[in-house]
Amino acid sequence: MERRNRHKWVKDLKVAVINRDIDKLSEIVQDTLPKFDNLEDLKEAKNLVDSAMVIFEEEQAKISKFLTDYQKMKKYNYSSSNKYMSEWVG
Repeated sequence: MERRNRHKWVKDLKVAVINRDIDKLSEIVQDTLPKFDNLEDLKEAKNLVDSAMVIFEEEQAKISKFLTDYQKMKKYNYSSSNKYMSEWVG
């Protein structure tokens, strides 16, 4: 990959990390990782990928919490409606 494309890849990744754009991050990290000519560029790319991983982990935790809360709410609503129905019927 030529330097210009490598620079664009890093720039796009940096913008996606700053914006916490999950869709763009997913797209970028699934692209082929460019080859880097120097250690400094490689370190910058590694730090950005690490930041992207933190964002993915945070989003995964939010989704897991949402699903757990939803399941608890659904279970509570089901048990509450059954109690109400049994009192109402009888």
